[in-house]
Amino acid sequence: MRIPWSDAFHGVVMKALDGGKQAGGPDRKFASTQVEANGPVVEIATALMLSIPESDRASDKDLPSYAHDLEPHITALYGLHDDDPEPVRRVVGDFGPIHARVGGVSAFANPGTPYEVLKLDIDSPDLRRMHALMASRLKNTQTHPEYVPHLTIAYLKPGAAKKYTGDSPWAKAAIERLRGRDMWFKSLVFSPVSGDETAIPLSKTKIVAKPAYPALGE
Repeated sequence: MRIPWSDAFHGVVMKALDGGKQAGGPDRKFASTQVEANGPVVEIATALMLSIPESDRASDKDLPSYAHDLEPHITALYGLHDDDPEPVRRVVGDFGPIHARVGGVSAFANPGTPYEVLKLDIDSPDLRRMHALMASRLKNTQTHPEYVPHLTIAYLKPGAAKKYTGDSPWAKAAIERLRGRDMWFKSLVFSPVSGDETAIPLSKTKIVAKPAYPALGE
């Protein structure tokens, strides 16, 4: 049975999401841009995410607000100072489609956070080029020393990630089903600190408003 990613997040990860919540949250300091995953990658990643037991997941209360995104995505640039999508559109409007390919499975933990991030590694020269372009042309604060494209699968309790990485059966199954799969993106999503997201086509076209996150139960 096909289970949409957003439905899975509503049932497993989104328990703490308030009705009608828009982009951003109390701990979100900057705007960001991202591409939203598509095609078979979404369905397979959803199934893999749902296979992780609740006992290994980080508590909702320990997660940052950006962990509550309803759609699987790959961040292009976080740290933008401006909540207006227009400067981003001027920079990326002629960029053209973005290609990305799924690599392996890995995890990381930011110092001082009570969770580990389980992720798909993403190989995309296009995303790296777009990140560098926006970082050089738009006012921003870099919160990580290096840009590493990835698609988050789950937020796990400290120490749990080793069950899903390396030579673990879960990681081997994930790599077998996902490694080498391609995704193409024709638009970039601008996510402000507060307010609605905006989809920006990667060509000379008008900005199309994208609705904010739906309320639970919608």
